Amino acid sequence: MSALSQPVNENVYVINPTTEYAWNPKFIRHAVLTIDGRAAAVAREGPKDPTTNATLPISALVCTASFSDYTPPTDFSAMCRFAVDIANGTSTAQPTASSTVDPASFDIPVYDQCWLVIELDGDINWRFAPVNATLEAEIANPSLNVACTQKHNDRGPRRYDNFSLQHVCLQESGKYACSATISKGDDCRVIFFGVAYRRGSDPNQSPNPGSFSINLCVELYQDVDKTTQTPTRTIRLTIDPDVPNDGSNQFPNPP
Repeated sequence: MSALSQPVNENVYVINPTTEYAWNPKFIRHAVLTIDGRAAAVAREGPKDPTTNATLPISALVCTASFSDYTPPTDFSAMCRFAVDIANGTSTAQPTASSTVDPASFDIPVYDQCWLVIELDGDINWRFAPVNATLEAEIANPSLNVACTQKHNDRGPRRYDNFSLQHVCLQESGKYACSATISKGDDCRVIFFGVAYRRGSDPNQSPNPGSFSINLCVELYQDVDKTTQTPTRTIRLTIDPDVPNDGSNQFPNPP
């Protein structure tokens, strides 16, 4: 699946606020998304190849998702504190495992119920943005400001597959805090949600029933106001990674 694309017209659904299914997370998966140095040309100078100076298609950008796993939190409040510490750069949590997946993809595989934290690389001029300001799509509530939706396809989604999306946004205090919504202009590089269920994976079946696509709305920004330090010119993009079942059968059966 392509990782970076211009927003498209398709059916997407908001992530359910609460799970309607038995929930027992086994770990936190913290994924950091990045794109190679050519992305800097998009953010600062326009889409030019730094070697040939030729126009560089957005789809040519090399994408990587690296991730670390952590011990699951005791409750939702502890999960919020974990994500806020990531955003503030104050986390002292020690990972139990780490890995880098396909360097040409943002896909983030999972193998059991977990909390998924998605962080945008802080060395790149980008941030999460509200979906409803970008996608021309039918969603459950077009006025709801969220940076992540789940895509409709012939495998679902079911309303309980993912739940409790949270955005970690910068507050006037200079610290980050969790919010169920995001507004235009918010400084947000970290989101998280619960992964409650995936169907059994079968790579020989097309489409693979264990696959699951989400849409992430981000914006690259070019210029920053010297007085307010806020971006003034942006390029909006949709990232559409899979968060698939990696082949295990540890997910519980659906209700």
